[in-house]
Amino acid sequence: MDWEKYFFWAGAYVPQGLSLKELRKLHRKAFLLFYLRPRIVLENLKFLGRPRVLWYALKYVWKRLR
Repeated sequence: MDWEKYFFWAGAYVPQGLSLKELRKLHRKAFLLFYLRPRIVLENLKFLGRPRVLWYALKYVWKRLR
C-alpha cells in the first residue's frame, strides 16, 4: 500500500474481490447513511442560519452533486 496516495474519498487499499469503483460506491453509501440520519441533519440545520456556513454548505453540496 502506498499511503502517500491515501485520501479520504479514495483509499490506498482496495480489497480483493472489489473494484475501486465498487469500493467508492460503498463508501459513499456508508457516508450518506451515517450523515443523513434525522438527528444529525437536524443538528446541522441549526448552523445554516449563519450566512457564511450556508454559503459553504451550498458550495459543498453543489460540488458533490455534479
